[in-house]
Amino acid sequence: MENMHNMAERYGRLWAIVIALVIATLAATLLYNMHTEYEKLLIRQERASTRMELETVSVGLNNALNSRFSLLLGLKAFAEAAIKQGNAELEFSRSFEAFAAGLYGSAAGIRNFIIAPGGVNKYVFPLDRNRKALGHNLLTDTRPQVRKDVQRTIENGRMALSGPYELRQGGLGIVCRIAVYEDGKFWGLVSMVLDVPPVLSEAGIPEYSRKKLLAIKDASGKLFYGEGKVYGESPETQRIALPEGYWTLAVAPNDGWGGESRLSLLVFDALAWIVVILIAVSSSLLFFRHSRLRRAVKSRTAELYEANLKLVEENKRRVQSEGELCRSEFRFRSFFESSPFSLWEENMSGLVPIFERLQAKGIDDFEFYFRESRSDLQECLAAIKVIDVNPASVLLFKAERKEDLLQGIADLFCDTSWDLFALEVAALASGKQHFHGEGKVLDLTGVEMDVLLYAEVIPGNEGPLDKILITIVDITEKRKLEEIMVQTEKMMSVGGLAAGMAHEINNPLAGILQGVQNVIRRLSPDLKANVAAAESEGISFAGLRGYLERRDIPRELESIRIAGERAAQVVRNMLDFSRKSVSAFSTCDINSLLNTALEIASSDYDLKKNYDFKSIKIVREFDPDASNSRCISSEMEQVFLNLFKNAAHAMEKRGGEGEAVLTLRTRKERRKVVVEVEDNGIGMPDKIRKRIFDPFFTTKPPGAGTGLGLSVSYFIITKNHGGSFTVESQPGQGTCFRITIPQ
Repeated sequence: MENMHNMAERYGRLWAIVIALVIATLAATLLYNMHTEYEKLLIRQERASTRMELETVSVGLNNALNSRFSLLLGLKAFAEAAIKQGNAELEFSRSFEAFAAGLYGSAAGIRNFIIAPGGVNKYVFPLDRNRKALGHNLLTDTRPQVRKDVQRTIENGRMALSGPYELRQGGLGIVCRIAVYEDGKFWGLVSMVLDVPPVLSEAGIPEYSRKKLLAIKDASGKLFYGEGKVYGESPETQRIALPEGYWTLAVAPNDGWGGESRLSLLVFDALAWIVVILIAVSSSLLFFRHSRLRRAVKSRTAELYEANLKLVEENKRRVQSEGELCRSEFRFRSFFESSPFSLWEENMSGLVPIFERLQAKGIDDFEFYFRESRSDLQECLAAIKVIDVNPASVLLFKAERKEDLLQGIADLFCDTSWDLFALEVAALASGKQHFHGEGKVLDLTGVEMDVLLYAEVIPGNEGPLDKILITIVDITEKRKLEEIMVQTEKMMSVGGLAAGMAHEINNPLAGILQGVQNVIRRLSPDLKANVAAAESEGISFAGLRGYLERRDIPRELESIRIAGERAAQVVRNMLDFSRKSVSAFSTCDINSLLNTALEIASSDYDLKKNYDFKSIKIVREFDPDASNSRCISSEMEQVFLNLFKNAAHAMEKRGGEGEAVLTLRTRKERRKVVVEVEDNGIGMPDKIRKRIFDPFFTTKPPGAGTGLGLSVSYFIITKNHGGSFTVESQPGQGTCFRITIPQ
């Protein structure tokens, strides 16, 4: 029995070893398969991660290229608008230089902008480094490919791209051209030369290529960036669509696919072998145990395997989610930082408790409430936190750095800003996700400007209001342009009326003046016929004269004559207002005209009688370069004299407080002459400033002014001389009239 027991024990051990070997063999086979599948999974994950990175780089490169292509389309739109307006060559050149300068500074890597009427390069910016391009005829270029590209854009009207290739001036670049048409016929070309390296740098490609192998080919398969060996590594590729053709980006790891996952694979193999060894040893030791225990071990092993697969899948989903989140954040940040408009990211979660408190009080008309309750509105302002602002905001509000705006928005408020803020807060309190309105704000230097404000709750933040995107657009210049347009319309409409009234008044007025002059002559003792006629009637002429003087008849007649001449002057002003002057233009010295007008003002009876013009301190700040200008001297003197009279009137109203100072300035700006007439009088509010050029509008007392002086002056400057006439004024700080005319 003992021998049989020993034999059974030996056979049992043998069977345990055999079973352990069989299990180990099966486990090794399973391990090999798992190793292979796991390696493939890691490579797929690595490829997926690389694809997401490549997509991010592609989006950046696509945005960098499209932003520059849009500049060329903007230049085309400029050329088409200038053609339609029929701008003269000189005006076209000035407009092109100003417009191209704005485009040139908006993006890096732009070598030049060119407009080529009829295919001949005529307008180039910047000119200093590109003078050789002037006069070059692209239609007869010696390079066949250039002629082919030019002909293609002329035929299809789309943008034609040349390159990338080594430019004549050195460096890798692209030449973009697009045809311009006038009434359906070819007019010329606009072109732009781009340096490729700055565009690639903006997209982050050089930095990314230091981490992985990266190459770029054009549509013809020509490699122009990176190393060709990447194509031997089965790379991930991504196409960049261009206005004509495409680029292909290829990316592969420096160590080949699977190189970054070797450590994970080694850890997996080590753990798997440990599991195999444990299973084999456990199987040999537990061979004689109950079958149920063996089934439990087998079941547990299967559960571990399933758990491992689930963990792998969960890891895959997490990587995909992180990639999508990164792409979304990248797109938002790219838009936020590159937007030309002022963008603010604000946290308004502090407003929610205020809204809930007001709703509990039964308030439902938030717009009316916030307009009337300034204290609650100030509490709302203090609860708003600025998270971030873009570079355009720093420029718009004249901040030295971004942190100056992150401290809060209270410094940007003026008295009229509260109305716009009340409407914005009321919209959010009512549950609206969008708001827009117009109002006034201050920049950090205290200058007031008109703005258009958009507020939008970013999706996902509707309840807590912890992420609000604010867009601010400066419309100050738009408002000024609207005022000028309204003023011009008023001038045109009143012109015809003024002409008709002047002609109708002129005839009876001439009869009145002639009759009064004849009566005065008939009563003059200097005419012997008057004395003889009185004596023939038995009347003493001296007695008649004494009677008339005792009854103030001569003074009344003189008053009628003065009033008639004043009315005649009004008629002449109305006629000047209603018709364009036919006086000849000549080259005049603006500084001399100002001095001449000052001499006339100093000797003018009305000015001496009412305002003591000679007591005013005159400050001359004349620019010698502004002396020569094409103008009608008599009309300009009339304009200056009107301004001097108004300035004297404004300074007389100061009541003798301080010295009255009249400052005259001239300067040359490009091809224009600017004249400024500034006084330190009482100034004027906005409602008067907006009407100051209206015909018959005057702030002087009845009988002291006709309201036509500035209207006629405005007409002389804008219509007769093709210039501009503006006014700036602050109550209590004086007024400055600015005249700009072509030189």
